[in-house]
Amino acid sequence: MAESLKDYKNSLEEIEVAYWKILNQAATVTAEYQLALQLYVKKVGVENIPEELLEYAWILVDPETGDMVHPK
Repeated sequence: MAESLKDYKNSLEEIEVAYWKILNQAATVTAEYQLALQLYVKKVGVENIPEELLEYAWILVDPETGDMVHPK
């Protein structure tokens, strides 16, 4: 039983390490996406952003007015 518990503990530790790695990667990609979306808004205007691109947006800033625009 002790060996079995050790195996479960090791497996849970591996899952935890993988979880944090994925979470950090997702945070990095999310931040990069927000920056790219802001640059896109500056080029095409807030009103011309396809709705599907706003699905993962946090908050957009209208480059003309400086107003914060919340995704739909």
